[in-house]
Amino acid sequence: DIFFLVPEIRYSYFPPAWVEAKTGSKAIEQGRIKTAPFPSFWYAFAPSKQIIHPTWLVDNFGPSGSVRPKHRSKLRYATCTQHIPRDFRGEFDPNKKRANPKARKRAAKRRYEAMKAASSMAASS
Repeated sequence: DIFFLVPEIRYSYFPPAWVEAKTGSKAIEQGRIKTAPFPSFWYAFAPSKQIIHPTWLVDNFGPSGSVRPKHRSKLRYATCTQHIPRDFRGEFDPNKKRANPKARKRAAKRRYEAMKAASSMAASS
């Protein structure tokens, strides 16, 4: 059976030395030394119920998809993709958490300003 272990907080990483601030990492460009370019979680496979006792994961991590993990490692346990927290889902997953209203308003304003700038450049050409 496949299951997933998901950390409670997003992991951050040190980018490779060859990554340049201007072309490769907004975090480095903003002066940070670590970046979190993607959510991290682990796919795990237990080939049979004899290796892991059927209740061991629930006893140690809590029920599948629980918001607050029981385990001291702060890992959450999920038996299926529907139980993976929304923050850890892919960019185009329809169930991914939306940005908050202020962030959506800022993004809309940036899109509008970019569109306005592009149309003014096209008109002046």
